[in-house]
Amino acid sequence: MPVVKKIKFRSGVLNAFIALLLIIVTMACKKEKLYPLPEIEIYKPASMFIYGLGDTIPIHVSISHQYKMNYALLSLRDKNGFPFSPSRQIGINSDHIELKTYMVIQNAMPEGGVNYIQLSIFDEKNQKNNFYLPVNINSVPKQLRYAIFINGGDNNGSRVKAITSAGSVTDLFSVDDAGYGVMAIASSSRLMYYTEGTGKRLTAYDLEHKNKLWTIAETGNSVFVQFKSLYSDDTTAYVYRGQGFIDGYNEDKQVVFHSQKYEHGSFTHFTRFGRFLAGGFKPFGSGLTQLILFNIPGATEFRNISFKGEIMYLSAYDSQRLLLFLKQDGRLKLYHYDLQLNNIVFLMELPFADASQITGTGKDHYFVVHQDELWWVRPALNSAVNFLTIAGLKSAAYDPLDNYLFVAAGSQLSIYRLPETTALYKHTDTGEITNRNLLYNR
Repeated sequence: MPVVKKIKFRSGVLNAFIALLLIIVTMACKKEKLYPLPEIEIYKPASMFIYGLGDTIPIHVSISHQYKMNYALLSLRDKNGFPFSPSRQIGINSDHIELKTYMVIQNAMPEGGVNYIQLSIFDEKNQKNNFYLPVNINSVPKQLRYAIFINGGDNNGSRVKAITSAGSVTDLFSVDDAGYGVMAIASSSRLMYYTEGTGKRLTAYDLEHKNKLWTIAETGNSVFVQFKSLYSDDTTAYVYRGQGFIDGYNEDKQVVFHSQKYEHGSFTHFTRFGRFLAGGFKPFGSGLTQLILFNIPGATEFRNISFKGEIMYLSAYDSQRLLLFLKQDGRLKLYHYDLQLNNIVFLMELPFADASQITGTGKDHYFVVHQDELWWVRPALNSAVNFLTIAGLKSAAYDPLDNYLFVAAGSQLSIYRLPETTALYKHTDTGEITNRNLLYNR
């Protein structure tokens, strides 16, 4: 039978312990008293209903608070907190509200299953409390709408156009330079972000209504390129600023991502990697490159790893690995970055060192432009083949849903469907095709 020892306290120690316990309990009570939580009753949305694109979600909640509530924010989000639409503000100015409103699913982005309406309450004490209303949503199948491209034109401007996989071309609008900036597409909001004037301006264009939304112009006399390495994850346009910061802009021109300052180098590539933004940073005068992972949201640095070589392309391979195309020792090599190991692992080597453009994502299909050759690289199979040879080859864009490949060479845009090497359609424009990207329905 185990022996139980009696623990004795001296009276002074016991009194001190009791006093400390009372202080902790009192402080906890005071904290609870100072920061009480709102009480909420949820009547709608009902858990048994399933909604789809275009449907109206009724919202009915009753909220009471010990303090006056100033306003509430409503937004539709996925299970990871990723927003599908801008927040909507509702004024309250009371300690109780019977909130009856609705949300319309106008975005095709939500995945099927349980998503959430986030209800954020802001009170007179500047406290914020979040509540989550579960919503069952049927996902819309993802489909390619257009390949967006720019006809280089002349110094008076260039035309932005759209071509379907069936070869039908639509003229959209003009951009204010010769088409040599960088384009990024946000399918969720139907936007085209573009660095005009060789990086002097960042402009957002509405592809649906064919007009310019806003422009952010360079300020001062900076000798650096103001907007560089533009990338969009479908809701935010990330760009490296000449002052040394990574800024992320939403469709309303608001800065929703702002990193610490990175000087004496430049970010060359970005990609979304789960809850992180991965960026390749090249310090000036160094043979090393840094791969940096930033938290989203927050923009704080999560990981930083250095290695030899220069990043030529960066892509999410799967949920735990990134794929890096590195120019290293006179060759173009492929590596995995493993999130758990926090290390890069060699995968394969290509038979050349330079690539003017690389595109692709995932495990199966990447396309590398080397001079007039278009190489088809499949990392999962450790395979690389010369798929096409075209004079004046400029760039390619690949649609993994239906295996369409859009290839630009000079003033011609050709459409292929893998694995065929004969073009389905060819479109010849009036000037050089300088940019191309893909727009999806969500």
